[in-house]
Amino acid sequence: MTQVPANPVRGEVSIDLGGGLIVVLRPAYDELVAIEVETGRGMIDLARRFMDRTATLTETVAVVRAAARAAGNLPPDDLGKRLLAIGIIRVMAQVGAFIAAAISGGAEGNAPGAGSV
Repeated sequence: MTQVPANPVRGEVSIDLGGGLIVVLRPAYDELVAIEVETGRGMIDLARRFMDRTATLTETVAVVRAAARAAGNLPPDDLGKRLLAIGIIRVMAQVGAFIAAAISGGAEGNAPGAGSV
C-alpha cells in the first residue's frame, strides 16, 4: 500500500487498513465505471447508500478495491476482513466522502457552480 497522503483536491481519501497499510482511494473514470458495473448501481445511488449507511459489504469492498487500483495500490486479498476489523460504519463514512468528491469533481465544493443556486 502507499504511504503517500491522499490529495483531497483531487477527490482522494485515505483509509487506514491497520498493520501499517494505508490505501488511497482515487476517482478515475474507468474505475468508477467498473464500480457501477460490479455493483449494478450508479454513482449517485451509491453515494446515497453510503451516506445513509445502507451499502452492503460487497459494495464497500468493490468501491475500495477499484478506487485503490486507480491510485496505484494493490489491495490486499483480505480487504473485506480488514474493512470489517476497522469498523464498517467508519469505512462507509470515508467511502461516502470519496464518492461524493468523485461525483462533484474533486473535493467538496470544487464542482463548477458549487454553492450557487
